[in-house]
Amino acid sequence: MFIFFTGIILADEACQIDPVSGQITSARNCYIEPDSYRVFIYEVGFCTEPPVSPTTSVAFDAGDTAVKLFESGSEPLLLEVKNGESSLLSSLLERPPDWTYTHGYVILAPRVEVKAHAKFSRAHTTNNPGGGDQVTLPVNTLCYSRSGSTVYRYKGDPKTAAQIATSLGDWGYTTFYFNSLESNAQSYSSGGRFLVAESGKIPASGIAENSLGDVARLVVVFELDAAVTRATQGLDLSFNVANCSTVVQTVGGVLTCFNGDPFDVRMRVR
Repeated sequence: MFIFFTGIILADEACQIDPVSGQITSARNCYIEPDSYRVFIYEVGFCTEPPVSPTTSVAFDAGDTAVKLFESGSEPLLLEVKNGESSLLSSLLERPPDWTYTHGYVILAPRVEVKAHAKFSRAHTTNNPGGGDQVTLPVNTLCYSRSGSTVYRYKGDPKTAAQIATSLGDWGYTTFYFNSLESNAQSYSSGGRFLVAESGKIPASGIAENSLGDVARLVVVFELDAAVTRATQGLDLSFNVANCSTVVQTVGGVLTCFNGDPFDVRMRVR
């Protein structure tokens, strides 16, 4: 069995880009493909029944019938995907036993690193990067992810991890940490996504702004759209990396640069 990872962007519409200049010609909010991104994977597996969802008193449990397709050990596997290309996790994975698997799960580090830049075909008004009054930047204004910058889901501001300028400076990977999957610090689960501590349980205490607290893993559980049988040939995992790749052009032409959803994972068998 082969596992492929592909990058996908989920937003309202793709940015219109001039094929010659590479400039964004869209005047509204839109999305771009990141130049590349990194995810950190601990484990991928299949289950014959829904895994036990974590709570503050119960740990995540894939069950006795689960089969681990991949396990990294104590340190997660760093997987880098460039410009939405597919990447093969391993060619050594074996097909699961002759059972039928209906659910899958992925355990990740609660962060993603994104590298992206955008160039615009028209002048933009924006907040002065150096502080003070707003400034108008000319055609070919750039937004780019700042190397070494970090931002958190809870009360984080992606604009602090982006630079607006007329040339690329410290362009590089920005790290997004997930200390919440909702709009407040007390929400640690959303559908089949859970933020858990090393124990596999949801932290009992609140997480402070700009802090991971006890959060150590992001667990994502799927009900597969097709059961896994002997006919299954492979598994696709894809990631929504909208953070730092959604271009926000607010009303009045003020450029606020990158923003977007935190993170999403999808699993499909084929």
